[in-house]
Amino acid sequence: MPMVIKPFKKCCLCGKRFNRSVWAKYCFGCAYFCRRMNYERIPSKDQKRIKAYIRKHGFVCEHTGVDLVLDNPKSPWYVVFDHYYPHSNKKIVLACSIFNQMKKGLVVEEFWNLVGQLASHHKNGTPVEKIELKYWDRVRPRPKHIQPSMEMVEREMLSRVENVTRKCSGCGQPVRSKYARYCRECARLHYRMRLLRFSHKVREEIFAYIRKYGKKCYYTSVDLDMDNPNSPWYAVF
Repeated sequence: MPMVIKPFKKCCLCGKRFNRSVWAKYCFGCAYFCRRMNYERIPSKDQKRIKAYIRKHGFVCEHTGVDLVLDNPKSPWYVVFDHYYPHSNKKIVLACSIFNQMKKGLVVEEFWNLVGQLASHHKNGTPVEKIELKYWDRVRPRPKHIQPSMEMVEREMLSRVENVTRKCSGCGQPVRSKYARYCRECARLHYRMRLLRFSHKVREEIFAYIRKYGKKCYYTSVDLDMDNPNSPWYAVF
């Protein structure tokens, strides 16, 4: 019986030649990519726009122009679908995983504004200016055990003195209790570090940085928010 040779076809998306099947429209990589779009429920209008973009430019990040990886989900350059407007399906674009993680919660204009400020701060020492973020609504639930109990509040109220001479061991500011080692913000910060199992040496280094520079971001020198976990300027490690 003569051997049947499958004819080579051209992928309808990337344009590469393949011999997968006579009925197949896409090569293996593009077929998997299209299944991902359906699985992640990308709207049909965005699927058409993304396919048109790929036919014109190839698998390239729409934000940065970086070549995307299709077959390795662990790669920082793996192709993902980015919501141009956070939490909205109005527009979905191709992006690489690492930049999608950096942009999360930001509009493209806000993202490039902050990236430019960060680059300027790194190069020239220009201070980073806080901007209002339209779609930032990350919720960081605060554990209940971090909230002070009524007994702690009553003890704090009873232990307050008029002439405070004791200073916080973290930031060096005066404390309002003769029994407290830290002020309210540093006490909460110290407790968070203990929950994360930071060593004593690391905790002391962080407090030494706070005493020298204040409660500022290590990378941008922006004043950090110590109270509101939902703020984009909330202090993290």
